[in-house]
Amino acid sequence: MLWANFLGGLSRGFGIAIGFTLLGAVVIYFLQIIVRWKLPLIGEFITDIVNIVQDNMKRAGGKING
Repeated sequence: MLWANFLGGLSRGFGIAIGFTLLGAVVIYFLQIIVRWKLPLIGEFITDIVNIVQDNMKRAGGKING
């Protein structure tokens, strides 16, 4: 019983991590497309967000919570 719950929790956590990573990648991809449309106000705001995220990813070396 304990082992089954452990494996279930592990699987659930792994699934959430993969899902969140994919969702984040899709959101950043669409934000980059919006930036390419060169909308004046929204484009600058999204450019700042994308740059911040990319800088943080470079600093962390692609690691989450590390």
